[in-house]
Amino acid sequence: MIVHWALPTLRTTLPENVFANLPRAHANPFYPYTNQLESLPFYNGVTGEYAFSMTAEFRRMSRTRMRKVCAEGLDIIKWGTKVVDLQMDETGPVTLVMEDGTQATADLVIGTDGSSSMIRQWLLGKELGTTKSSEWAIGSGIIKYTAEQTATIMKPSEICACSTGPDGLVLYASTFSHFIMPQLKISTLTCYSNRCQRPK
Repeated sequence: MIVHWALPTLRTTLPENVFANLPRAHANPFYPYTNQLESLPFYNGVTGEYAFSMTAEFRRMSRTRMRKVCAEGLDIIKWGTKVVDLQMDETGPVTLVMEDGTQATADLVIGTDGSSSMIRQWLLGKELGTTKSSEWAIGSGIIKYTAEQTATIMKPSEICACSTGPDGLVLYASTFSHFIMPQLKISTLTCYSNRCQRPK
């Protein structure tokens, strides 16, 4: 995953030692991160002409490694635990009921349990809290290229680039960094095509 605009927030919220260890989670540890490398270029999808760039601190992270870095020194994480119910009276605290029947209490519960969030359904009710289709389309694919093809595609940006075309079509091309090995001169490219309007 690419972490960009979140980095300033992570810098101020994570303990200094944890933030300092984030490079261990980089999927591209050999990249010299510079302003040029960390800008996201946009191109005209019809003509191929350069349009503009957005500058941000782009870091491609391995989710697994980032989770390990952020969890170091914490012995209170309960892996493989699923919350199935929350109970709270008018004064608190909150009681969390787990799938295996165990319970835990907390003064604050932060719901980060994804698109099928039980916590969101508990707060809003099942109807409002259930995910609904946006009717917007997105597709992705992974393509293997030769070193020469990769060099051509990565010329605009070694991390990612975007192009916009007719009917709100956006193409996002990004190097699949886990497979980039400079000494082998091979790469894999991940392309995301997102139609930014409802299909007709």
